Amino acid sequence: MPFVSKRDSLITICKEAISVDAFERNRHHLARFRFVVVESERHQEILQQCGIEERRIRLIYPPATVTPYRAAQPPFKVLFASSPMRRGKLLSRGLFLILSAAERLRDVRFILVWRKRDHDALRDLIERHRVDNISVINHYVDDMGILYDSAHVTILPGLDHASFKPAPQSALDSLGHGKPVLVTPTTSIANLVAQRGCGIVFEPTVSGFENAVREAMVRYDELQRRCHAVVQACFSREAFVRGYELLYEDLLQGAPVKCAPRSSRARGTPTLG
Repeated sequence: MPFVSKRDSLITICKEAISVDAFERNRHHLARFRFVVVESERHQEILQQCGIEERRIRLIYPPATVTPYRAAQPPFKVLFASSPMRRGKLLSRGLFLILSAAERLRDVRFILVWRKRDHDALRDLIERHRVDNISVINHYVDDMGILYDSAHVTILPGLDHASFKPAPQSALDSLGHGKPVLVTPTTSIANLVAQRGCGIVFEPTVSGFENAVREAMVRYDELQRRCHAVVQACFSREAFVRGYELLYEDLLQGAPVKCAPRSSRARGTPTLG
C-alpha cells in the first residue's frame, strides 16, 4: 500500500492544546513532518519558538462563506453559539461571565445555543443570577444562519486558550453573516479581530464584557461593514483551496512515494492535549 513518510508528509493543527507544554512535548515529532499547517497566528508563533523552521510552517485559515448581511432588529442581541461538548466547561467557555454581565446589561438580549449537555447546570445558573434577558435554545438547529441574522454580534468569552478552536466556527460564521465578534485575548483569532477591526477584544472580566458590548452598540456600523472584507481576505474558500494546492505542490517536489511492506503498521501522530 503506498504511503509517504513523515519527512514527506504534513500535519494540520486544528485544535487548541490544553497547555502550551503539549507543543514542547511534541516538538520533536512535529519537526519530523515536512510541513505543519496551523490555523492561527498564535500557533504559528508558538511553533517558531519551539524551533520549527518558519518555511515549514504554513498558516492556512479554514474557509467561511459570505452571506448577504441582514440587519438585526432591536433590542441589541448577543449570540453565544459555542456550547461546550463536555461537562465541567461552563467556566472556561465564559458562561459564568455571560450571566454576571447579563445582570448589568438588562437592555441587551442574550441568545445561548446549547447542545443539551449540562443544560440543567446552565438553567440553575440562570435562576441563581435571576436574569430574564437570556434565551436558551436547547436543541439541534437546522439553520444557524437564521440565528446569526437575528443577532447583532457573536461572543466568544473564553477564559483560557483551550476554550475554543484556533479559528472558532461560530466566529467565522458570524463574520460571514456580516456580524461583528466580541472575543477575549485568549481566543487565537483575537489579534486578527483587533487588526482588522471586525469586532472587539476585551478582558474576561464582568466590566470588560459590559464595556465591550456598550462599545459595540456605539461603533456598530463601523465594525459591521468590515466583517465581510475579513472573510474575503482571510477565510475565503478560494484562499483555502489555493493554500493547500501550493502546499501539495511544494510537498510533491522531491518527495518520492514509497511502498510499504504488507506487514507494516501505520504510526500514530502526536496528540496536542
